[in-house]
Amino acid sequence: MTNQWHWGIKPVSDDKNDFENIAYNKIMNGRLKGVEEGPETAAGLAKATLADALSKAKEKPEMRMAVRRVCRGTARGMADIAQDLAQTSRFLLKNLHSASAEFGIEPKDMLLWCFEGIADVTLLAGPGPRANILKVIDIEFPGAGADFTEVCRKAKLKQWWTK
Repeated sequence: MTNQWHWGIKPVSDDKNDFENIAYNKIMNGRLKGVEEGPETAAGLAKATLADALSKAKEKPEMRMAVRRVCRGTARGMADIAQDLAQTSRFLLKNLHSASAEFGIEPKDMLLWCFEGIADVTLLAGPGPRANILKVIDIEFPGAGADFTEVCRKAKLKQWWTK
């Protein structure tokens, strides 16, 4: 596997320790397709996966990448099973933001790192889901919509994602 996820191409990883892959597989195997409480359940799965990922992360850059990859894997899985990305993002952000102290991460950092993972997926999902996510963010986290917009702008400029 390369270290880049090129525009429009989903990464394929055989790495069983890749937390993005783990989060994605939990969604795909979680029987969440068509389930009304799927987004809330997905956020719980993401939190559990992130707890495991952060137990192995020692420094802030590793923590950032763990949060980003778990959010990206979760959002990508939910998009692939046609679940509502805006509601998934809502529960994901609320759960992880409220657990930031538990994980030893500043709440603002947790939010921004989650935005990075979600923004990566919106490049493939398109502007409609991105706009819906922005609405949810503005409601749940007043003032954070500008941060999400900036993260999306940066993701769109590079049009590829690093591990």
